[in-house]
This record gives sequence, structure tokens and C-alpha cells, in this order.
Amino acid sequence: MAKDIKLNTNHDILFENNDIVLLTEDEEIAQSIEIRLLFIKNEWTLDFLMGTQWFDVLFSTQFSDEFKKQYLKDIIIQTDGVIGIDNMSFVVDSATKKANITFTAKTIYGEAAGTASI
Repeated sequence: MAKDIKLNTNHDILFENNDIVLLTEDEEIAQSIEIRLLFIKNEWTLDFLMGTQWFDVLFSTQFSDEFKKQYLKDIIIQTDGVIGIDNMSFVVDSATKKANITFTAKTIYGEAAGTASI
């Protein structure tokens, strides 16, 4: 994989000492997972099929928690460089429409961990 630029908690480019910060291989995969999870389906006009179905699936009461967890695991495992999932939790507050996903994934480089909140 090519080197990628590290994003801060606001998803802006991270600078340290006026330099752009680059990611390690595991950090790059973790950040890729986080971006995929936070990308809302229908958000990008060039490809409406891309993205996570936050409103139709994850915040819906029509699907079981197990279905939602499997849906998220499928997104994680389909990320380039991921070969397995060690741990994943998904907590949603339907009243406030806020959710938190934490994960640890096995990668081609070792292990990647991260959090995605929406």
C-alpha cells in the first residue's frame, strides 16, 4: 500500500511541527476502516452505491443487533489489507442517533485498532 496522510479526530490533515504526518502500515489500514465506516451511503454523487447504510440499516429498528454487527464486520473485512477481525463492538443510541464502533482487525502487517463514531 502507498503511504497515506494521517487525519486528526476532526478528519482533517494532521500536522506536527509544520509537517504532514504519515501513517504506519497498520495505522493506514485502521484509518481506511474508519473512513469506510463513516462514509454514508448516497453521500458521494459519483457512486451512490458506496458507503455505510447508517440510516437504512444501523439506526433502523427493523434489523437485529446481530445483523447490524455482521453488516459492519463485512465492511471491515472487505477493507484492503484486512485478513480477519479479532474484536468489534457496536453501540447505538436510537434516540440521539449516535453510534460508536470499536474494532481490532488482523492485517497483512499485524494488527489495526480504531474507533468510528457518528
